[in-house]
Amino acid sequence: MNCSGIKKIFTLCFYLSVTAHAFTQTLSEIRQLAAKNQLADARDAIETFLSKNENTTNAEAWYLKGHIYKDIANNDSLHIPLTEPRVMAFEAFKKCMELEPKNKLLQAEKYLSFFSLYNSFFGRASQCYTSAQYSCAFDYFVHAEKVQQYIFKKGFTWRGFKFTATDTNLLVNTAICAFKAGKKTEGIVYYTKLADARIRDPEYLPVYHALVDYFISVKDEIAFRKYLSIGRQMFPYDQYWVEAELSMIKSKGLNAALIRSFEEKLRKNPGDFNLNYTFCTELFNMLFSSETNPEEAAIIQKKLEERMEKTIPLQQSGVSIELLQARYYFNNARNLRGAANELPEQTGKEKLQEEYTAQFEKARTNALTVYQYFENKPNLKRSEIESYKIAANILAGVADILNRTEEANTYRTKITEITKMIPVRQ
Repeated sequence: MNCSGIKKIFTLCFYLSVTAHAFTQTLSEIRQLAAKNQLADARDAIETFLSKNENTTNAEAWYLKGHIYKDIANNDSLHIPLTEPRVMAFEAFKKCMELEPKNKLLQAEKYLSFFSLYNSFFGRASQCYTSAQYSCAFDYFVHAEKVQQYIFKKGFTWRGFKFTATDTNLLVNTAICAFKAGKKTEGIVYYTKLADARIRDPEYLPVYHALVDYFISVKDEIAFRKYLSIGRQMFPYDQYWVEAELSMIKSKGLNAALIRSFEEKLRKNPGDFNLNYTFCTELFNMLFSSETNPEEAAIIQKKLEERMEKTIPLQQSGVSIELLQARYYFNNARNLRGAANELPEQTGKEKLQEEYTAQFEKARTNALTVYQYFENKPNLKRSEIESYKIAANILAGVADILNRTEEANTYRTKITEITKMIPVRQ
């Protein structure tokens, strides 16, 4: 998002007007300092005035303090070391309202001071964003949202304008600046505010996706379930929710739960190739994961072999299942071969040798199907070139293990040719 996407709702200017209300002599002198733009002196004077116990409940003094600090914030040439003046002004105006909920000075200006502060925070945030000071922009947007929420809850209006409960533009800008500043956790807070507002506009669908992805990454299942549910309510036909649910289970390392989830979905859609293939890839990843124990591996291995066979007839084009089978049998055969090498008993070795030799042959058969498919296919995409290369690598590896040296060298030459295709054939 560029700066053009950051808008101001209006342009306001306000100067403390003369009222008939009687100030004390000290406040009058402070007002005169402010009117003469002697803001440093005015600031010190109002702080001294309010430091006295008898003056701390003087609403007019807090009102004056708010305007002094607001004017300091708007004077770029004034360099006074202090806390952000806009924040000080906002707190002062709030204190004025707290002491006198129907304060005549604020009523007379129709609460313009609060709208002016919102505009000032937003404008400063925009300037920081334009100069790529994203942390600064984020901080000012945060304050702008605090003012916006205060105005909304009080029900203030200005010339017919009023804030809604959710300022989507402000929340999106705040989140984006947080992300750009490397404050992901803070940015997510503002995305949750958007999602909690249950916005149905498809433009905000990525917000729901980002929230669900984030809570998967931090393994917060309660928040994940909440925003997955809201997302489904707003966009019930988005298939992302199914994938996200599986990702959450997977992120927790719950193989059994993930398998049950897939099998439940496959009972409803047994002929869905993509679902079947995705299940196969998940089983493959589980099987060759260091976290999967041997007892689980035996169950997963059987399920994978059965599921791949069921998926082949569903494949209408391509060779993705054959490639997965080639990878599975090749990896499995290497594991068996490693186990055979560790056995001291000759009989056990011979049995495992028969098994892994048969597995290598299955890997070779499937890899050859993939290899020939891409060998005869023109204009390969990058992903297809990668699959082509994997098949050639498997064929070379099997040839090496089965002592077919010439065949292995042929495939290695081909691998070099395939590698050179990547920048040319996209």
